[in-house]
Amino acid sequence: MPKRTLSSRLNNVSKMAGIDTSSYKPIRLDPESLVPSDDNFYHVDQEEIEKLADNMLHSGLIEPIIVARVDGRDCIVSGHRRREAALLNKKRGYAEFNEVNCMMREMNQNMFMITLASANAFTRKLTDFELVKQAETLRTYYKKAMDEDGLEIKGRMRDFIADKLGVSHTKMAQIDAINNNLTKEGKVALEKGEINFSKAYETSKLPVQDQSEVIRDKNLLSSDVKELAKKKMQEKKSNAPLPKISFEIHEIEKELSLSTIELSDYKFYKEHIRSLYCLKKKYFGNNEQADIKRGIFEQADIKRRIFAFEFLMKELENLHPDWKQ
Repeated sequence: MPKRTLSSRLNNVSKMAGIDTSSYKPIRLDPESLVPSDDNFYHVDQEEIEKLADNMLHSGLIEPIIVARVDGRDCIVSGHRRREAALLNKKRGYAEFNEVNCMMREMNQNMFMITLASANAFTRKLTDFELVKQAETLRTYYKKAMDEDGLEIKGRMRDFIADKLGVSHTKMAQIDAINNNLTKEGKVALEKGEINFSKAYETSKLPVQDQSEVIRDKNLLSSDVKELAKKKMQEKKSNAPLPKISFEIHEIEKELSLSTIELSDYKFYKEHIRSLYCLKKKYFGNNEQADIKRGIFEQADIKRRIFAFEFLMKELENLHPDWKQ
């Protein structure tokens, strides 16, 4: 078997970590000088570390550790387990582990956190909690990088992060719901594996005061919680006072953000355009011309849907000039 060069090993670890290391430089560093991230919330199993350390002794090589030099500190991006295994072998007295192969690049704290989160998404299978936490970390530091470092992101942040995590946009919307609406108790239960992702998502739809009982009830399935959430929503709608049309349509119009709609938003757009039509019908009754335009909503051509939307907006303005007030 041909001997693997340092270059080939660096390319291999780069692919595993999902990081472009073309701008990193190879370097050998003392594993004790490498700083494990406080934000690396992934479990490190000691038995796994011992097996990895033994394997390193047997194979005689170690995959390089990816390092970010942040404010003079060499922080680990990818390779926390390899570092622990190298430290174990160093303590065992094996001098060849006094230094290990690394790939290093200087970066600021925001970029380090983004790179760390991205690397972890590629190097291991995430638990439900880790996936939710990962998304929260990426969103936080991408926003900081945009505000502080001038980073530009095209399109919606949610879709951008979904692509980085390798999940569907629908799954990403569910992750956001958990991060934004699930109580701390629910997130702890998710971390401990007491509830799964599906139950966590359905629970996040419930009012805060109702979540605790659901989280503690081990017999409730996610389908049960889903039905409970639907029931609570129906009760809320039936008890809520009829809002002013100006507020309802303004909220729909704001969510649509017509100037930034993309074809991928078809389902989202279709749901809200129908909501607008129902509002028009509720407040102003049937209108033959509007019913004809409603047929356009079924078409896939976004320009025609926008035309239909604009038609209804103008119609509302004609029928009720002060609806925006």
